[in-house]
Amino acid sequence: MQKNIQLAGIVLWHIWKTRCQLVFDNIRIPVVTLSLQEKKFISDWDNSLSSMSINGRNVQGRTDRNVSWTVPMYPFMKINFDASFKKDCNKCGLGLIMRSFAGECGGAASIPLTAFDEEQAEALGALQEVIWAKGNNIDHLHLEGDNSNVIAALNGASTAVKWTTSSVIEDILVLLSSFNSWKCSYVPREANKTAHLLAKEAYNASNNLVLSADSDFPMWLKSSLEEDSVS
Repeated sequence: MQKNIQLAGIVLWHIWKTRCQLVFDNIRIPVVTLSLQEKKFISDWDNSLSSMSINGRNVQGRTDRNVSWTVPMYPFMKINFDASFKKDCNKCGLGLIMRSFAGECGGAASIPLTAFDEEQAEALGALQEVIWAKGNNIDHLHLEGDNSNVIAALNGASTAVKWTTSSVIEDILVLLSSFNSWKCSYVPREANKTAHLLAKEAYNASNNLVLSADSDFPMWLKSSLEEDSVS
C-alpha cells in the first residue's frame, strides 16, 4: 500500500511539472511522450528500490544492471552513436540511430572509416552524427554514446581525450554551436546496443548505409529497435 501511495505521488508530481512547463514556458509535451517518460521513470524507480534491499540485505554493490535506451525529452531528437574499431588495420565502423521524443525511429546509418585509435573512432562517430543531424534539419539535438571520454570532452572537459582526438572534438563543438539547443549524455553499452550493432555492420561494409524513416529496415535492426521500445 505504501509503495502505491508513493507511486501515485510521483506520477502526480510529473503531471504537475508538465502543466507548469505549459503555463509558464509555453512548452507543450505530447501525451504519448509524457506516457513514455512516466513508464521509464516508474521502471527506474522500481529498480532502485530493488537494488537497495533484497530480503533485507544491502546489494548496492551488485554488478548486474537493467539498463535500457530511453526517449529524449521534448523537443529533442536523440541520435545514439557507437564505433567498432580494429587496431591492427585502423579500420572502424560507425553506427548511428535517430529517434524522436515519441520513440519513433527517424533513420539509421552504418559508416566505414579509418581512425587512429578507438577513442578517435568514437569521436568520429559523434562528428558524423552531428553532420547527419544537420542534414536532416534537426534544431534540438541530443547526442548519446558509451565512450565516457568523448562525452566528457563534448561537455567541456577538453583534457578528457588524447591530442589525437581533440581536433575532432573541436570540429564537433563548432558544428553544435549552429543548433538551437543540444545536449550530450553518456550511457552504458546496454543502452546503446542498436548503435553498436550498426557499427559492427559498418565495420564489415565497404560503402555507407543510410536508411531513412520510411526505409525497409533489415530484420536484425527491426528486432533491436523493438527490444529498445519495450525495455
